[in-house]
Amino acid sequence: MKIFLNGEFYESDEALLRVFDRGFLFGDGIFTTIKVEDSIPLFLDKHINRLKSSCHFFGIKFFDPGFSNIINQLLNKNHLINARVKIIISRGVDFKNRIINYGGENPTIAVLISPLNLDLPQPIKLCISKEMRGNESIYQHKTTSYLQNLYYKTIARRKNFDDVIILNWKEEILETSTANLFFILEGKVITPPRELPLLNGIMRQEILALKSIGGYPLIEKNLKKDDLKKVEAAFITSAILEICPVSRIENQELSLKNSEAIRKEWLQIKRSKIQQRLL
Repeated sequence: MKIFLNGEFYESDEALLRVFDRGFLFGDGIFTTIKVEDSIPLFLDKHINRLKSSCHFFGIKFFDPGFSNIINQLLNKNHLINARVKIIISRGVDFKNRIINYGGENPTIAVLISPLNLDLPQPIKLCISKEMRGNESIYQHKTTSYLQNLYYKTIARRKNFDDVIILNWKEEILETSTANLFFILEGKVITPPRELPLLNGIMRQEILALKSIGGYPLIEKNLKKDDLKKVEAAFITSAILEICPVSRIENQELSLKNSEAIRKEWLQIKRSKIQQRLL
């Protein structure tokens, strides 16, 4: 596969990342993952705005090298129309090996691409993480310090689940390791509020902007672990999965009827947005 790195296109096995790059040394960087469907990068402007916002928060120099054009070139060079695109921005090379955040250096910018199957994902099973999350603001950004997320996902798979539900020290529900959570409960679709230590995902924003879906009002509300016993249905959202129903939480089986109906409604809304070029 051909990729983009710091202004040039390379074969994936020819591109060289310098060993003093802070993304490699410390995970000092941010990223976003974009779904490309029929050669259209979904919600590209929102992904770029989030990259810019996170760079500003962490003091990483940001500039747009023309991400839209780069993605189009990568699609053409790799003969793809459906793809997963990952944009990574690290603080750049630091031969001084400083253990602080600082600005002013040239960032490392990489754009990676891979083929994507557009088949609808199967309903997933979730377990509850035994580890609690703190209130650190870093969780509101998509950073390259991703080892904890991979660890959570691995633990879930070892227990024959697909992912974990992460709680904070108050046993409030946050998100999964790679997606936002929505629950059908008490006649509403409820998602944890963005003020909590969780990522305000692009798909999460799109769903909440609808105000209602599947005949349910959409609201942000704190939910605790004990509230899971009353959940009727649930789904997760992410840039790649878009909406994926949840079939089980621990030993509790959930109805798929309403979450599948919500997914179907979203796909119709998305098609309309694509036709009107509202993405």
